[in-house]
Amino acid sequence: MGLDIYAGTMTRYYAHNWKTAVQQWAEEHGYTFQRITPSGDEIPEDEKMSPAEIQADIENWQQQVLSAITQPGQKPYTPWTENNEKPYYTDKPDWDAFGAMLLVAVSRCILLAAAAGQLYVPGADANWRSDDDRYHSRTPQGAGAA
Repeated sequence: MGLDIYAGTMTRYYAHNWKTAVQQWAEEHGYTFQRITPSGDEIPEDEKMSPAEIQADIENWQQQVLSAITQPGQKPYTPWTENNEKPYYTDKPDWDAFGAMLLVAVSRCILLAAAAGQLYVPGADANWRSDDDRYHSRTPQGAGAA
């Protein structure tokens, strides 16, 4: 199982016209590559959509999103270019990078909670003592009390 990051058009993504970092490496080094889906099955040919059909659906969805977020009296947003040919970027982050991303996310949550005054920080009051039982619990004193 792997985590692949893809940055590119939605048309190209859903048309499967892109290669993972591992797939690119395998081709460059003469190895075969096989993508296995969760079900283990390939999509039958008669159920596959053409890139043109996918692009038409994505552009329809795009117009609906842009219409929904445009405020009355505001100039409409410019649609992004959507096609099956624009370049894309892909990579496979390692677990250290994934862990670092989680730490950044947690630190942002902590900063937001602190800014909203919802973060409990032991020692934040002037009367703090390290032997005070209030600071050894998982929640602030009185939290959850009616």
